[in-house]
Amino acid sequence: MESVPSGAEVTIWGESRGQTPYVATNEFKGAKVRIELAGYEPEIQTVGAGSQTIKVFLKQSKQSATNSIAKDEEKADQAAAEGISRSKTKTKGKPSNPRQKPGARRK
Repeated sequence: MESVPSGAEVTIWGESRGQTPYVATNEFKGAKVRIELAGYEPEIQTVGAGSQTIKVFLKQSKQSATNSIAKDEEKADQAAAEGISRSKTKTKGKPSNPRQKPGARRK
């Protein structure tokens, strides 16, 4: 069993068996497998007979997605605020026209 992202908890018959990637034996044929990872919606699959790979693409939970968007917006706001304060300090004491000498007056 594989999951994207990896490291998801694998539960078979209500018992934790480890994390993905995980190799199940034939004794679990027909078992319902729950694959879950914090911040993602849990996925339930059925183990088939023989050798097969179950690959699950976990979907980010709505709560987690909302939190992620809020954090991104907060980072953008912080970067913008830092950019404004940096731009003020960078140009302090320097002419607005790079060809103009410091202290020279505009005509």
